[in-house]
Amino acid sequence: MSVFKRVALLRNPIVDPGDTLARLHRFLAGAGVTVLPEASCRGALDGVRFHTLEELQDVDLVIVIGGDGTLLHAARRFAPHGVPILGINLGRLGFLVDISPREMEKALRGVLDGDYVAETRFLLHAQVWRDDALLCEQLALNDVVVNNHFETRMIEFFTHIDGHYVNHERADGVVVATPTGSTAYALSAGGPILHPALEAITLVPICPHTLNHRPLVIDSSVEIAIGIDPACRVAAQASFDGQANVPLVAADRVVIRRSEENGPPAAPGRLRFLRHPPRQAALGQTARRRRAALIPSMLTQLLIRDFAIIDAAELEFGPGMTALTGETGAGKSILLDALGLVLGDRADPAALAEDAPRAEVSAVFDVGGLPAVRDWLRRHTLDRGELCILRRVVPREGASRAYINDSPVTVQRLRELGEQLVSIHGQHAHQALLHRDVQRRRLDDHGDTGALHERVAETYRAWREADAEHRRLLEAAQARDERLAWLRDMVGELDAVLAGGEDWDTLEEEHRRLAHAEALMQAAGEALRALYEDDDAVHDRLGRHAAALERVLAHDGRLAPAVEALGGALAQIEDAAETLRDYLADLNLDPERLRWVEARMGALHDLARKHRVEPRALPETAERLRRERDELERLSDALAEAAPRLARLRRDYLAAAAELSAARAAAAERLGTAVSEAMQTLGMRGGRFAVRVEPREHDPETGAGFSADGLDRVEFVVAANPGQRLQPLAKVASGGELSRISLAIQMITARSEPIPTLIFDEVDAGVGGAVAEVVGRQLRRLGEQRQVLCVTHLPQVAAQAHHHLRIRKEPAGRGVHTRVDTLDRAARVEEIARMLGGMTITATTREHAEEMLARAG
Repeated sequence: MSVFKRVALLRNPIVDPGDTLARLHRFLAGAGVTVLPEASCRGALDGVRFHTLEELQDVDLVIVIGGDGTLLHAARRFAPHGVPILGINLGRLGFLVDISPREMEKALRGVLDGDYVAETRFLLHAQVWRDDALLCEQLALNDVVVNNHFETRMIEFFTHIDGHYVNHERADGVVVATPTGSTAYALSAGGPILHPALEAITLVPICPHTLNHRPLVIDSSVEIAIGIDPACRVAAQASFDGQANVPLVAADRVVIRRSEENGPPAAPGRLRFLRHPPRQAALGQTARRRRAALIPSMLTQLLIRDFAIIDAAELEFGPGMTALTGETGAGKSILLDALGLVLGDRADPAALAEDAPRAEVSAVFDVGGLPAVRDWLRRHTLDRGELCILRRVVPREGASRAYINDSPVTVQRLRELGEQLVSIHGQHAHQALLHRDVQRRRLDDHGDTGALHERVAETYRAWREADAEHRRLLEAAQARDERLAWLRDMVGELDAVLAGGEDWDTLEEEHRRLAHAEALMQAAGEALRALYEDDDAVHDRLGRHAAALERVLAHDGRLAPAVEALGGALAQIEDAAETLRDYLADLNLDPERLRWVEARMGALHDLARKHRVEPRALPETAERLRRERDELERLSDALAEAAPRLARLRRDYLAAAAELSAARAAAAERLGTAVSEAMQTLGMRGGRFAVRVEPREHDPETGAGFSADGLDRVEFVVAANPGQRLQPLAKVASGGELSRISLAIQMITARSEPIPTLIFDEVDAGVGGAVAEVVGRQLRRLGEQRQVLCVTHLPQVAAQAHHHLRIRKEPAGRGVHTRVDTLDRAARVEEIARMLGGMTITATTREHAEEMLARAG
């Protein structure tokens, strides 16, 4: 019997739950639990009553279906009532919602039986004050963040702890995090990770201007006040768990305290968070391991030998963002070409180093966190554990060779795997973005509509096959009567000729015998007479000699073998004579039978020529025509079955396409908002971006216009300046504007890509100054979720990287070779200074470079 009697269900309404929610409802109801779906479940469940949040305050358990954000939203609502929360993960990370839909029933069976771990976590209670007026109050399970709002300039703020002044800082913002929030936001800002049971709060500056103020870990009983400097002219905001946002102006204050200490009496301020023991997360792990958890898979090594001007290079990559910089022509593109080669690009022997017999490139990937890739490797019997090694060998002569985990594979198979591991965004990607198909794919990636898209493609394929079969039956029906009459005649004729049952080989053998019967009789008769029937036949002569030897055998026993052999010969001659007599008795000299056989064979020959087959294939031809005749005779029944099936598949396709269209429309709104916001930070204030999703012309009755991609026309439209009307992206006049818009689209949609390693090849071309710094920050943030490799010429972008590789040429013999160096802090300062000042690097340039690196954190 379940330890929980009344269970509330909440879900993320913008994420398609598939059948997870319906399965969950059936499972709980079958376990005798009273299931109370909240209104967010509307549309995913049928025939049930939905409840408001107010009606669910006295439930025993809340189950959240979605991602961590959905659970955070529920935590702020249910923590004041002391209701425990459990999460089913439909999101991407799953720090808090750790039960997967696949193992849901098994895990919940244990939870309902009392097999669970309850973690009690405190929340923060935040108040926003303007002068002496309280603007709002919020609870937060993860963190309270005060940061700049859309603008790239830093905000100025004071920090007080328990009324005591701590500092006055210029930064992008500050994070006040619980131990729960420290595993994500605090880490991304460079802060420590706290164990969930620790009674402490982290205070973490975001992108500090100097190194003077580092993250603080303070007792959870204190009160923290963040005050915006009255002289600050930058728009700021306060956000709670990254969801509820409140705009701030100069002199506003955000006061944060542990909610159970100072919160409203009705708010105990602690969240009971349930986990199933097999899935309990070890949240006390080191920061390095947590970062590895944020990036489940990545490129770890790249080894290049004798490729272009690279003799030998061994590069190691880590998580986060890695900048690749160097002078123009140093060989940055060669590195990407080498990586492209090992991912399945076309091989060109001209790319071999001079005098080298072959080039070789290997790439090592950590795929431990990519179950889909591991499944792909297992299906192709290529799985060797958590590391996957791709290798490509290009000889100067002959075809290239490809290997996955040391097993030979085709280049197509190598490319198929590579597409799941690395996504390359080139500097000319904005040109590809002008194509409608690319725009649609970008929207689908951002909306995570892969499952919906596949369902549309599957129903389309099924409909197309059924439509082709229906058309074939209709065409057959049009010519049915004439064809059926012909088939009946042919089958009747074949059945009449084949009715005797003699096969062609038997007739051929009988014909040869009858045609040569006289010669056969003469030869057999002469042999019989010579062996046995003539006066001096062989049998008589051998008999006499055998009898003579047998009479003298008593005088010398050595004659016994000869006597025995002659006796055997006599017996064999008698057998041969008997066989010849039987053969002569059965031999038929009937000329009538010969004429019948010849006539029969002639008829089969004529029929075989008519059907253009060999005579011996006539029975198979008859069977084939008989099946076609039977099918045509049943054609009316087949058409009666095919038409409803086609109509059903047409309805299935239209329903799936409509669902995909709705998902695209929702994703289009989100993408339009996100890109529009990004445009404000990329020097295009007042610009707007939108995605038009319009129905493509089609006929729902005939299926004209159906496609595996659905029924939508997707088009990116933009207004680069305030007051302009939205126009198709292809009509944007300024190349610089198009480049920046493209960059915004690429970085935003890249967050939705399932690919673990993203490469940006000079996508920041055409931007500079403050805009370049914004681009760098966004790439850095993206690096907290994916491994990001960025080839750039901009110091503002390179300074934001977690790691830095410098590519340079150096003399080698009579030529030059490319060298790759991993830069430490001092070397990074020099490289950033070179990018800032060119050939002349001054102390001021170095100070500027040091400042940029310090600001990046």
